[in-house]
Amino acid sequence: MERILALAALALASLLNFNTHRADIEVGQDLMAEEIESLGGDLIQSTFEQIAALPFDAVAQPASANDLTGPAQFGGAASWDAATDLDDLDGATVMRRLQGASGGGLDYTLAAEVAYVEKSGGTWREVPRRTYFKRLTLTTTGPGSFAATLTSVYTAEGQ
Repeated sequence: MERILALAALALASLLNFNTHRADIEVGQDLMAEEIESLGGDLIQSTFEQIAALPFDAVAQPASANDLTGPAQFGGAASWDAATDLDDLDGATVMRRLQGASGGGLDYTLAAEVAYVEKSGGTWREVPRRTYFKRLTLTTTGPGSFAATLTSVYTAEGQ
């Protein structure tokens, strides 16, 4: 009888130990997911700040919207960091490695799309012609299932 009780106690202790480890793992996973989201959010914000520093267009003082870069000429930057104005980022993709709290690197991918837009009613819609407004859509993916897509509309200086 003592052996059965000892075996039952051992089984119960093993089960409790297993549940404790599983709970620890879940807490660790939750913390990692929070870190991934926090770092991803910081990356998006700093990227938008970097983008906001770029000129609207290669033509600094357009006399009319027709003086601006045509939509067919968007993109073309050799790298994300080589973009000289907003529309150079169209189609650009870059991978950024961020340092996690645990010391490991976390890889995030940023992809940008730029298009001319105009306001129709209360929403911005893409148009195939030059306007004084460009919409940048930034899509970010990262570790696990992290994904975020944000848009911002920029206007030509003085318009």
